[in-house]
Amino acid sequence: MTPFWPIPAPDRTDATALAFNGPAAVGLAGLVGFAGGMVGQAGSFLYIPLMVYVLRVPTWVAIGSNLGIIMFAAAAGLGGKLGTARVPLLLAAALVGGTVPGAQLGALASRRTQPRLLRFVLAGVVSAAAVGIWLDVIF
Repeated sequence: MTPFWPIPAPDRTDATALAFNGPAAVGLAGLVGFAGGMVGQAGSFLYIPLMVYVLRVPTWVAIGSNLGIIMFAAAAGLGGKLGTARVPLLLAAALVGGTVPGAQLGALASRRTQPRLLRFVLAGVVSAAAVGIWLDVIF
C-alpha cells in the first residue's frame, strides 16, 4: 500500500534501464482513464503521482510521459471542437503562439532543475488548482 506522504522516488537514471510493472501500469491507466472517466488535465493530476510513487518511474520520465498523454487527449478534444465549429480560430492561434515558446523555456528550465524541486513545484501547482476549483464550487 502506498503511503500518503512522499517517499523517495527514483531520480535521473538512464532511460534504457527503466523498468516498471507493465500490467500494473495498464491497470492503473484503465482505472483512472476509463473507470474514473478522468482524461485530460483531470487525469493528469493522478497520472504523475501514480507513475512516480506506485510504478517507481523517474520524475522526469513521468512528467514527459504525462505531457504526451495530455497532447493526445487535447488533440482529440480539438478535433471534436473543430468539427463542430466551436473554436474561435484567432484566439486559438494566439494561445498556440504563446504556448510553444513557453513550452520550450519550460523544457530548458526543467532539464537544469533537480527532480526534488520539480516535485515540490508540481505539488504547488496541483494544490493551487485544487484550491481554485474548490473556491469555484463553494462561491
